[in-house]
Amino acid sequence: MKYILFILFIILFIPAFSQNTAFTGSDPTPPGDPTITAIEKEVRIMGIHAYPNPFFDQVQFDYEIVKPGKVQIFLYDAAGNVVLTIDKNHETIGKFSIVYRQILTSGAYYLTSMFDNTRMPVQRLIRR
Repeated sequence: MKYILFILFIILFIPAFSQNTAFTGSDPTPPGDPTITAIEKEVRIMGIHAYPNPFFDQVQFDYEIVKPGKVQIFLYDAAGNVVLTIDKNHETIGKFSIVYRQILTSGAYYLTSMFDNTRMPVQRLIRR
């Protein structure tokens, strides 16, 4: 009886384990996945970093772009209101820095940016 149960276990459960990527070590992302390609493309086009985080009376935005284009930076409060808009119509290749000094209430803020109408990932900032 033990052998029959063991054989049933092998027949029923081993195929399920072999399809699980955790056991096979294969990449679960299908080849040519457009979301992964878009994210990798965004990172290569423009990178933005805000610091210090948390910030007090000022925050600095450093960004770098690898091809000329339109750069837009937006800072939103937790309610979704736009606190800051920076619009650079024809930014050249290079590294740039912007220091924002404004009295803001304590709480969470969200930084997002666009490069040639491509939205970059959102970053969360904290004002103490």
